[in-house]
Amino acid sequence: MSRRALSCANDALVDEVTAEALGGGATALGACLAGFFAAAAQSDDVLFSPLSIVLGGVGAGGRAFDGRLRQPGLGVKRPRGFMSEAEVPVAARIAIPCGIAAAAVACAYQSGTSIASVLRPGLQIAKKAGGARVDSLERVRQLGGNALRDPLFARALTLLAGPSEGGVVSAEDLAPQQGLDVPLTTREAQCGKLQEPPWAGEAEVPRENTRVALAVDVHGSFAGISFQRVSGPTLEGLELRAPLGALPVMRGVPRQKPGSALAAPAPIGLLLGDNGAVTAIVAQPAAARVDTPSLMLMRDAGTRRVERVK
Repeated sequence: MSRRALSCANDALVDEVTAEALGGGATALGACLAGFFAAAAQSDDVLFSPLSIVLGGVGAGGRAFDGRLRQPGLGVKRPRGFMSEAEVPVAARIAIPCGIAAAAVACAYQSGTSIASVLRPGLQIAKKAGGARVDSLERVRQLGGNALRDPLFARALTLLAGPSEGGVVSAEDLAPQQGLDVPLTTREAQCGKLQEPPWAGEAEVPRENTRVALAVDVHGSFAGISFQRVSGPTLEGLELRAPLGALPVMRGVPRQKPGSALAAPAPIGLLLGDNGAVTAIVAQPAAARVDTPSLMLMRDAGTRRVERVK
């Protein structure tokens, strides 16, 4: 298949929604994020997942938007620490989701894309199904990167993982993180010269549940996202799972810096041609980073046609 705008994903719902959004005139970024929020409307393990975003192409330098989980505990005095792993409660392993904030920053960066527009398909799915996720997505639509500070989310997160439960989640943790927008880094991969998020490859073990979406729009913009479904406990009243991944404070061991990003796979990137221009958006969902992509959308600069290569 070849056309001037094209998308693909390794999740059926994300693939369908991304294609519909792109066909309706969304930007490549807007289409990918529409797929992400549609998945968040359907399942309880997506909205607070670690999210990586890449963006580049005609008239845009390569950018990454960092929606990895963060270590909690900002503004909280260091606890004494646990003596053994057996003592660690689930509350001490709850991490701070940052994907919503990263998506909001990316939307602000990309002309023609808004957080309200990328939420539209997800809200339609949630309203059709009914339940608490309608309110959650509506808060995200209204507040964007500030959503976690809303009492709906803040109360549920602090009740589950605040100091009274053995965790260290604080109100300061729920403020939007800074520095979510960073340049892509360039390296020689097996597939060629590749631009990717700076944190790609930091995760020791790739996650089997990684979902990706790729898109190229009619303006020659390339975008890709990757996210990992979470497996934490359910947040009270939200029909959403809290993300695990925080490193508990252990007695006699240096504390993981609060607010620091936690490693996550980022198997997405931009392939560069000999002239340094972006020629393709690629992904390798089964890996921690891209080397031999299993998904690729390639754009011919002359004809402006986009083709799915793999």
